[in-house]
Amino acid sequence: MTAPQILTLADLLNLIHTPGEHTSINHQGPRQQFTSRILPSTTAGAYAATLQNVNIWYGVNPIRPSATGRGKAEDITRLAALYVDLDIKPDGLDSFETARAVINDLSTMLGTRPTAIVNSGNGLQPIWATDPDDPALTDHTTTTALLRRFGRLVTTVAAAHGGQADHVFDLPRILRAPGTTNHKNPAQPVPVVAVTDTGYPLDAATITTPSWATASPNNPKTKSNSAKPSPHQPPGNTPNTPAYTHRKWSPAGPPTHPPPATPGSSRKPPASPPYTASAASPKKTTTKPPKPSETASGTS
Repeated sequence: MTAPQILTLADLLNLIHTPGEHTSINHQGPRQQFTSRILPSTTAGAYAATLQNVNIWYGVNPIRPSATGRGKAEDITRLAALYVDLDIKPDGLDSFETARAVINDLSTMLGTRPTAIVNSGNGLQPIWATDPDDPALTDHTTTTALLRRFGRLVTTVAAAHGGQADHVFDLPRILRAPGTTNHKNPAQPVPVVAVTDTGYPLDAATITTPSWATASPNNPKTKSNSAKPSPHQPPGNTPNTPAYTHRKWSPAGPPTHPPPATPGSSRKPPASPPYTASAASPKKTTTKPPKPSETASGTS
């Protein structure tokens, strides 16, 4: 079994983006303007590493190099990943253990573990990479609907564990950059740490109709895989076995009660393609300070 690896931002982008794609790097320090820069995904991590004593976020989904700021939905070229923001806070989840349990349940429903898990300092952000060769994931109507339905699934699973997840299910979503420092509380800065997990890329069809199982300690034949801890975990957090019955994610709406259990997917993860340097010129944009919801919501 391969040991989990700590990921830099460059490493994470290598897992979810392909050569030639671009991302936004966004940063803001105390009493500073919120600044965005569009860069090739191959060089964005190196640029982020030069920024000191600021909060740094990256665009999860690839963006048109001509976009301004962090971009809008129409600027996104592909849904590169599914992502969840599980903050440990009074109006979120009560512990890292509960956050891990939510990730386990979602992994069972999707049929695979995340590609990576980011510890933002205030919670966990699982990232499930998608298949870069699936043309359906470049269609805005399709991807917007997929994220909306996935958001309903996450809301249902978090509620089953007595909490809530942040609403981060938009295409131009930015999340905390691994390998940087979270300065949300200036008096207590915390590192943002990402580690690899064991998941494989998802296509649109799998996302629309994910696998499901029932978690029942009295029925070992249908016991959920979510009860099995992954060896790939951010340091200091342990998984939890939930007393929770999984439900199928229906394409038409929120999860419903499941039919009889069926086997999960047996696909293997493809090898990540090597990156080649891009000569595209970066674009830098400085904007007015954002509203609190623009940086605080979904960015832990």
